[in-house]
Amino acid sequence: MAWDEDASIELFNDGLDTGSALTELHDAWNSQVGALKEACAHISNHLDYTRAQRAKDNAYVETSMKKIGGDPMTVSRLNQYFH
Repeated sequence: MAWDEDASIELFNDGLDTGSALTELHDAWNSQVGALKEACAHISNHLDYTRAQRAKDNAYVETSMKKIGGDPMTVSRLNQYFH
């Protein structure tokens, strides 16, 4: 048990309404923290996916670009477009 749970039980057992209010606060806080952790995990997973997909897309573009004559474009030639 956390200190806030202990405190809420003691306050409730002493007949104070503050104990039940503290229990409600504790439960609400834990629920919100859990929701925040899930949201952060979702965002992190999405960023990991996006980074990996972007790397695949960049690799595809780099290897599929051709010169006007049809020959593959070299990396040094590609760098001219991005710097």
